[in-house]
Amino acid sequence: MNRLKRYLSLEIEVEFKACLYFFCILFFYVMYRILGGSFKADIIVMAQMICTTYAMGYIQYFVFDNFDEGRHFGIKEGMFAVICSGIYTAVSYLFRWYDRNIKVTVLFSIYIFFAIVCAAVVYRIKREADTIRLNRELENFKKNRKDRES
Repeated sequence: MNRLKRYLSLEIEVEFKACLYFFCILFFYVMYRILGGSFKADIIVMAQMICTTYAMGYIQYFVFDNFDEGRHFGIKEGMFAVICSGIYTAVSYLFRWYDRNIKVTVLFSIYIFFAIVCAAVVYRIKREADTIRLNRELENFKKNRKDRES
């Protein structure tokens, strides 16, 4: 049962990460299409995007030590963010998400790097808020237990 729970926990983390980055990438893609005068998006491109974000979720988790959810964001994590941005950018160029337009691809690279850094900041804020909440609950539990014993 513990293995199943660990597996499901991992899958939930990767799923959440994939959804987060997919939304960011899809937003950039849709803005690119709209600013280019089209209100149509390619479903194949979107499928490539979601598959890429899932693969990157596993890479971030297993290869890059889940850096965007880590306790701090230092030089190592910054390098991981650059590498991940580079992979996303290379895939976008390879699959012609932005028609191999160099200016748009460079802008996408900066955008996705910023999205990764922002995700790391949000994860850190959430973790700190959860820690405060859990400590408060622990103190309340101890207080209630002490009151019941007296």
